[in-house]
Amino acid sequence: MQVGWTFVTALRHPPDPGSRLEQIRPVPATPYHALNPTTRLVLGLATAMVDLVVPGLAGPVVALVVAGTSTLVARNLARVARPALVLAVPLGLLAAAERLLLGSRSGGPAAASPSDAALLGLEVLLRVGVLVAAVVLFADTTDGRVLALDLEHRGVSRRLTYGTLQVLGLGPAVWARIAQITAAQRARGLRVGGGPFAAFRASLPLVFPTLVSALGDFAEGSLALESRASGRPGARTLLWWPPDRRAERVLRWALTALVLAIVVLRVAGRLG
Repeated sequence: MQVGWTFVTALRHPPDPGSRLEQIRPVPATPYHALNPTTRLVLGLATAMVDLVVPGLAGPVVALVVAGTSTLVARNLARVARPALVLAVPLGLLAAAERLLLGSRSGGPAAASPSDAALLGLEVLLRVGVLVAAVVLFADTTDGRVLALDLEHRGVSRRLTYGTLQVLGLGPAVWARIAQITAAQRARGLRVGGGPFAAFRASLPLVFPTLVSALGDFAEGSLALESRASGRPGARTLLWWPPDRRAERVLRWALTALVLAIVVLRVAGRLG
């Protein structure tokens, strides 16, 4: 009788597999990959909040140091820096040109000096680049399925977790679908090249049907979850979830408190 009760208790409250998984799980490629996926998520969100909320160059510079260190530790510099620079450099140049042509907020065109325009362009470049780098680094190093299991283990609804992952993956899915349709059109003899403007013009009619198709995939996934009793009351009994160290839990709470303090100070006008 005692053995049966112990078995039922173990099913209701499975033990933390952390110590056992440390022996059987694959060795991570880098120390960054060894972090819990929720830790990577909180670190990325904190970096983005500091980058966007703290005024002046202080916020982007601090966020750049954090994002750059994480990227170097993850050995993912090339894949992260390329899209960040492609998006950030044109916007920084555009902001600097706009400041030179239209002037500062307090005066006309004569009030805008080249140094003022250069600082604004640098600030925009850093803010956009760090934001893109944080998103790309998280998406490139984190498996969505593992993150979903970890969030569900922490009590997050499975439907909410699935919806969040689908929204995060909507952009890459849309671009992948557009690339497939463009390749199919090119194979049928349709001219879709001729420079970046021609390619952009040829891809415009594909955006709406691609979005509709992506939303259809999301609805099909929701129906599949419902058919597997995802909406039943009560939590599922997970057989595995990512290990979580105490130091990472402390780091997550510290980052959360830091972000809340920055937001409160910003709203109160203490940060400028």
